[in-house]
Amino acid sequence: MDFQRRYVLGLPQLDPILDEVADAFASAYELYDLPFANFMMTSFRTLTGGTMTYSASVFLKSGNHNFSAFFRAAADMEYFIAAANDLLSHARVASSMRR
Repeated sequence: MDFQRRYVLGLPQLDPILDEVADAFASAYELYDLPFANFMMTSFRTLTGGTMTYSASVFLKSGNHNFSAFFRAAADMEYFIAAANDLLSHARVASSMRR
């Protein structure tokens, strides 16, 4: 997987869809303050980082939030996002098994 290296170096991705993902990442800096956008970018580096990205996405520039508020809420937000994901995944699997 070469996405991160190519993204950091500004190189085209090996798949057009990944170019779209890179463009979406770049737009985070237009919507979020620098610390939140940076956090969202780095959280995608781990498999479980998705929940933290969703947590950070709540703190738009227009909300005048500070980074310390995010850290106070992040653990609880991550827990509830992961729990909701697990419940929805379970429901989807159970629904497909009934067919």
